[in-house]
Amino acid sequence: SHILYKNSEKLTITERYFVSSFILMFYIPMTGILFHTTTLGELDNYFRFFLVIPIFFLIRSVEISLANILLIFNISGILSSLYGLSLFFETDSFRVRGYTSSASIFSNILMIFFLVSLISFFYFNDRRRILSLICIVLTLSVIAIASTRASFLTLLIVIFFLLISNHRKKIFILKPSSIVLSSILVLFLISLSNLPVRISNSYNSTYNYITNNSGHFWKHKDSIVPRLIIWKASLNMIKDSPIKGIGLSNFNKELQIQIDNEVILPIRPASDDLTAGMNHAHNQYFDLFAKLGVTGFVALCFFVIISYWF
Repeated sequence: SHILYKNSEKLTITERYFVSSFILMFYIPMTGILFHTTTLGELDNYFRFFLVIPIFFLIRSVEISLANILLIFNISGILSSLYGLSLFFETDSFRVRGYTSSASIFSNILMIFFLVSLISFFYFNDRRRILSLICIVLTLSVIAIASTRASFLTLLIVIFFLLISNHRKKIFILKPSSIVLSSILVLFLISLSNLPVRISNSYNSTYNYITNNSGHFWKHKDSIVPRLIIWKASLNMIKDSPIKGIGLSNFNKELQIQIDNEVILPIRPASDDLTAGMNHAHNQYFDLFAKLGVTGFVALCFFVIISYWF
């Protein structure tokens, strides 16, 4: 009742679009059961979008200052980084590993913490800047250890757009000394990471596949050829069923059909599982378009655009 009372005021137009985008990301996948048999596990992936809506209204009802929000992000970033470092030392691996796709998850979450801590470093003018600086160093360190190529590329793109935006002067105070020190820190962390090696491995394993349409060795470390094959298969699914899609639970079956018909190469050649058990496209745009058709693709684009706008 407290949440409803606090949110009695009308939503702004931006907030209405924001809430609507979450409703669509829940509703559109649910309508897929009208055309295809779908497992509960696949539906659960999108039911979570609906659960975000009451959380949004809860946060909207809380009175909290910007300074406290930034402090929460900094503390969360530090704790998350320490947890990531503990996984790194426990597993004796150069990448952060704990659960499924943990390296990517850690990188993407810590990238947000890093950006907020970077902004808060210039926002604070007291001892709280030390906390922001600690968060900056720790989050960057774990991002470097995780060596996730897409996350690092995204980080560079976001920073670039922040620097050229009209809000740059409100966010960053750029001095020659700070630019030099930041560049040295970033280059040092990259040199300690496995990122250059992973990028080199990707290039070496992909060049012949793209230029000569050659096969691939699926055990080749850091190869992106399996993803290229999956994306090609996804485009074929989109072409064959652009309106209603193939269904949330049928991706792996469609992959197997394309491999059997020699439309695509096996993702895991010379093994008992030629599809490598893949049930998604490793690309959210391809994935929803292939599984739910054009309405799923439009819903995702609307969700992403509104999120950035909000």
